[in-house]
Amino acid sequence: DDKLHLGTKDFKMFYGRKDILSEDEIQGLIAELLFLKNNIFDLYGTTAGLNSWSGPEPTHKDFSHGNDWFEVKSISNNKPTVFISSIEQLESTSDGKLIVFHMEKMSPEFNGYSLNPLIEEILNSFAMESDRDLFLDKLAQAKYAYSEIYDNYVYNVVKMEKYIEFHCYMLLNLIEFKKHMICKEKCFQMKNKISIMDK
Repeated sequence: DDKLHLGTKDFKMFYGRKDILSEDEIQGLIAELLFLKNNIFDLYGTTAGLNSWSGPEPTHKDFSHGNDWFEVKSISNNKPTVFISSIEQLESTSDGKLIVFHMEKMSPEFNGYSLNPLIEEILNSFAMESDRDLFLDKLAQAKYAYSEIYDNYVYNVVKMEKYIEFHCYMLLNLIEFKKHMICKEKCFQMKNKISIMDK
């Protein structure tokens, strides 16, 4: 395939599955990959940056390194609400940051961001084979496998916002669980409402 220049292990990972991510999962993975490539690698280096990425794993924070942590969310540009799956995603003994990507879905012809070329760009940036293997393992945990279908999902990043967590106990506008519980837990300095869905 002329789109991805992969070795034998890479080929099996990319083509060995038939499942396709949902549109929300695609958008969310693009946001995490962009933050990994443009921010995390600069902060911690490639290997430490990859190890800090826990988004695909069943943990609470998308990125964590030492006392630093980042929770990355993507929202459609016309929606004012960030959905958090559980309060544990924001809860911590150390201050962290909520990263919000405002994204707009575009036509496949638009020169924006889509999964396949973004992943290829990151793969080709690694100098060490061990980093490449670790990245592929992370993608497998995120249930990504190469498919041309993903080329139809192209996004423009309108803006990226960072909100600093204050490690305080204040009521943030209105934080709601499905079961009509009001949560007066940690808050972020945000303009938008954060709705918490109890899955």
